[in-house]
Amino acid sequence: NLLGRIKLTGGNEKELMKFYSILYRTLLFPRSLKEPGGVHYSPYSKHGDVYNGELSTDSGFWDAYRTVYPLMHLVYPDYAKKTLNGWVNAIKEAPDKMLAQWASPGKVDSMEGAMGEISIAEGILNNAIDDVDTAWNYLYTSTCTSAGREHFDLYAMLGYVPGQVSLSLNYYLSDFVVSKAAEYLGFETIATKLFERSKQWKLLFDRDTKFFLPKSEKGRFPQYTDKTK
Repeated sequence: NLLGRIKLTGGNEKELMKFYSILYRTLLFPRSLKEPGGVHYSPYSKHGDVYNGELSTDSGFWDAYRTVYPLMHLVYPDYAKKTLNGWVNAIKEAPDKMLAQWASPGKVDSMEGAMGEISIAEGILNNAIDDVDTAWNYLYTSTCTSAGREHFDLYAMLGYVPGQVSLSLNYYLSDFVVSKAAEYLGFETIATKLFERSKQWKLLFDRDTKFFLPKSEKGRFPQYTDKTK
C-alpha cells in the first residue's frame, strides 16, 4: 500500500526495482514501538513503565530532516503524523523533556546539531502534531535556553560556536525553521528573535576564500599561509 502511492512511468525493470527497493528501506525507519494493544514500553523509564499511544525510535535527524521527513509530509501525511506524534511522546517521557539526537531505542546523543527541531517545527507547520504545547515547549527550551543546545551560551553571545562551522550552520538553519513555527503559533517576538539570529551565518563566511570557516572566541578566522589550499 505504501509503495503503491508512488507510480513511476518509464524506466526499465532494473531502474524500477532500484527505486522501490530504496523507497522500501526508507519507510522502515523511524520505527514505532507501539504494541497491537495501543500501548508501548518506554525506553526512557527506569522502571519499565508502559504508556498509551505511539512512540517513535531508531532514527536520527541529522540527515533525515531534509530527506525522509519532507517525503513523508508530501506522500505519506498519515505516516508523518503518526511518526511525529511518536516523537512528541518521546519528548514527554524523556526525563529532560528533550528530543534525542538519535534514539536507539532510548536517548543517544551521537550526532551534533539540533536538527530534530526542524522536523518538529515542520510538523507544527503542517498540522501533523496533536500535542502542539509539548512540541512548542521543546522547541522553545532548545532554541532559547541553556537547557537545550550544546554550547548554547556561547552561540547566543557570539552568534556562532567557536571553532565549529557545521554546528553553527546547523543552528542557523534550525533557528530559521523554528522562527516560522513560532510565527505560525503567534509568538511574534520569539519568531523575530530567531529569524534575526538565523542570519548570523554571515559571521562565518570568509570573503577571501569564499568558504565558511571557524572563528575563534575572539572573532578571528584561522590564519593560513596559503588560503587557496
